[in-house]
Parts: sequence; structure tokens; C-alpha cells
Amino acid sequence: MVHRFFQEIRDGLLLQQELTKIAEHRALEDVKSLASRAFRRPVLDSEYSALLTLNKKLREDGQSVEAAVRGLLIAVLMSPSFSYHQTSLDGMDGVQPLDNYDLASRLSFFLWSSIPDAVLLESAASGKLQDDSELRAQVRRMLKDPILADAFPGYSDELRSAIFDEPTHLATYFIQKDLPITELLSSDLTFVNAALAKHYGGELETGSQVGFYEGRGRNRPGPFVHHVGERAMDSLQ
Repeated sequence: MVHRFFQEIRDGLLLQQELTKIAEHRALEDVKSLASRAFRRPVLDSEYSALLTLNKKLREDGQSVEAAVRGLLIAVLMSPSFSYHQTSLDGMDGVQPLDNYDLASRLSFFLWSSIPDAVLLESAASGKLQDDSELRAQVRRMLKDPILADAFPGYSDELRSAIFDEPTHLATYFIQKDLPITELLSSDLTFVNAALAKHYGGELETGSQVGFYEGRGRNRPGPFVHHVGERAMDSLQ
């Protein structure tokens, strides 16, 4: 009876140790997954190795699996890779193309003011995000997201269309009038509809009709430096 009692205790302890190992393994995998989301790219082997080393130290210090994982999460959230918009080009000279993950982050922070979602990261991982058709498809998907609508309630389809039509109308006008190219940098004129005029802080009495808009001031940058369409395209470069 006594032997059986202690055997059951030993079996219980062994089972607990095995379950603890399983729980710890799953917790580390979850931390790795979370770190990938936080860093907006796959975790480097060196980074994961550092997390494993920290976990080992915390466990050897007598902390439970839960407490050790809490320490790992703090390490992830204190990492410069989470706190700053680092790119794979840091330290490189000259003009270099963004890689897929850098492009996904830039696109997401521009449109959502947040980290890329699983769909965007999957596109980056597949290498398709550099393709123009895939990039445009992702932009359209993200623009339709209700989060974006909540964050920017005034950003309507009409305004979005006007933003990207503005430089086209303006460039066409300058070509037709044979105006100096430098006027694109200093001109006080641009083409807007009512929605875009309101966005710039003015009004256009002709309703939705496209027309001139004056009001930038000669001391402010010209339309191709200032208008939001150029800013939107810059964010994708």
C-alpha cells in the first residue's frame, strides 16, 4: 500500500514535469510567433537564440514557466526592432530597394498606422509584394478595411480619387500651356474638386467640378511638393 502510494506520487511528478516541458515548448513557440508580429518580419535565429538563453536563465533562477514567458514578452517589447522602424537597409550606402517586409511595414503604417496583418505578411513572405499587381491589390484591400474608415472618417472614395487625379490634371495643364517646369515647384495653383478643396481648407463653389484652387501662398511649397497625392506615392517608394 505504501509502495503504491509513493509510486503514484513519483508518476504524478514525472507527468507534471513532462506537461511542464510541453507547456514551455508551446509557450516559446507562441513567443516566437508574437515576436515575428512585433518585429514585422521573421525572427532571426540569433534573436530567438537570445530569447531561449534568457528563458533558460529565468528558469534556472527558479521562475515558473508563466513568469519566464512574461520576462520574454518584456524583452520583445523592449527590443529596438519593435520600438523603431528599422529596415534591412540600415547602414547601407546609396539607393537600395526595400525588401518585402520593409515594404509591408511602410505600407501598413502609412494606411493603418499599425503593424501589417497576417495577409500582408503572407504576401511579403511569398515574395509577391514587389509585384505591382499584388501591391495594388493589397492597397485596395487595406483601403477598404473598416479600421481605416474609423481612423479617417473624412477619407471618402471621392477624396481618394481627387487626390490621385490632382497631379494628372496639373501636369496636363502645364504641358498644354507650355509653362516652365519650375512652376511645378513654386506655383500657387492646382486642380481640385469640392472634396479636395475642403481637405485643403478651402471651398469650390462649382461643386464636384474640377477647377483651380489658389491659397497655398508664395512662401509655401508648390503643388508637386505639397499635395497629398505625391505624399501618398512617396510613402510606397
